[in-house]
Formats: sequence, structure tokens, C-alpha cells
Amino acid sequence: MNDRWRSAMAGFPLFEPGHVWLAGSGPGDPGMLTLHALAGLAEADVVVHDALVDPRVLALAHPGAILEFAGKRGGKPAPSQANITDRLIALARAGNRVLRLKGGDPCVFGRGGEEALALAAAHVPFRIIPGVTSGLAALTGPQDSVGHMVAEFDKRRKIVVEELNKLPGVAQPAIQEGKY
Repeated sequence: MNDRWRSAMAGFPLFEPGHVWLAGSGPGDPGMLTLHALAGLAEADVVVHDALVDPRVLALAHPGAILEFAGKRGGKPAPSQANITDRLIALARAGNRVLRLKGGDPCVFGRGGEEALALAAAHVPFRIIPGVTSGLAALTGPQDSVGHMVAEFDKRRKIVVEELNKLPGVAQPAIQEGKY
């Protein structure tokens, strides 16, 4: 990390050895990372990431960081949640700065709460770094890594998000019929 970056990050939380940051990587676009997540990538000794983290985001980790895949994909071999949590604890206890990087937000379908509880029970210091969820990112325009998404507002301020490649024609007809 260069001096200019360190100076700019002076007011940010210190990522100390033996700590775990549970961070969201957002919807895939590196421009939607929070500054805290970016700082975590710049400082982490080990980045334990899931399957939804975009490779462009992982490329932002500092060159000496170890990238460990801990993702789950339906029907494919994957580590259990207990194994992932045990790994986070072991890495932290070995003195590493551990970034647990998840797609979207770590606590929205990301099991970040479970991991936080396990870290607390093991007396491992942690911080939760929120990420931009795909539901909010959809409002900024199409996101290639999330799928072609459509968000519509109506006068009642409901949001309907439809991932077109999985649910073709579900939300749009309902919006047109005034159900949302």
C-alpha cells in the first residue's frame, strides 16, 4: 500500500492481525465495492471468498494475499459452513488478517450472521463490512455479473426485481397489470 493510500485511509478501521472482516463484494462491478471492502482487500493476508465474488474484485487484493475459494454451487462439491467457519477461526488464530469476502452483502443470504456468531464464540475479533446488494444495484442499470435485471417503482414505492434469465416474464406482466 503506498503512502498516499495510507494517508487517505487514516480514518478507516485498522485491519489488525488475528482479526476477520466479513465483507460484501457487491454485485460484481468493482466500482460498487465499499471503501472499507477495498481497504480490506488491500490489507488482508488471506481472502476467503465465495463463488459469487467477481474475479475483477479479487484482482484488487494486494499481490501477497492468499486467495482461498470457499464457495458453494448447487450440485457441486463444496465445503460445509462449519468447515468454512473453522477455517476462518484457524487463519485468524494463526495471526492473519482474514477477509471473508461474499457476493452482495455478507448478511443478506450470505450467512454472515452465522459466521459472526461463531467468531464471537471463539473470541476472534471481527467486523462486518456491508456490501451493495443486487436488489439495490439493479436500480443503477444492468449489471453483467448479476444478470439482466429490471427494477420498477410504482406510486406505492414497491420494488420488483426480476432476473430475466431465470424468471422471464414474471415481474413485467404483474407491473403492467397494476399488481405492483
